[in-house]
Amino acid sequence: MTSTEYVAGSCNIGSSEITRRRRIGFIGLAVSGFGFIIYVFSVFSLNITPFFGILFILPGTVAAIGFIQARQKFCAAYGFSSVANVSVHLGSTVKIEDETERKKDRNKAIIISIQSILIGIVVAVLITILGFIIQQY
Repeated sequence: MTSTEYVAGSCNIGSSEITRRRRIGFIGLAVSGFGFIIYVFSVFSLNITPFFGILFILPGTVAAIGFIQARQKFCAAYGFSSVANVSVHLGSTVKIEDETERKKDRNKAIIISIQSILIGIVVAVLITILGFIIQQY
């Protein structure tokens, strides 16, 4: 693994951290998939209200934030905390001192957070709608 160069508002994590974010994305996806199976069974067989589909906001957002951060090589939490880790060592962060760089990082973190939450909401709404369709059968 090689290290990556820090670029304010664009890249604040290296290859090890990217792998960690991708893993978080897959965990969120797995939880969503497993939850979806239980949800479909519960709506179809146990007649629970399809509104429980709204609970998929959380795993949908977790999956989205993991994959978005890995893809964009940027950790939102690090951006909010004004730190970066572009080394190959997990958790060894450096403080970002320049105010302009911190502002760029904060703005990028806000964008990633909003994107992830919106994806989580869309996933939850679609699953809830699907629950109502399933309930009709």
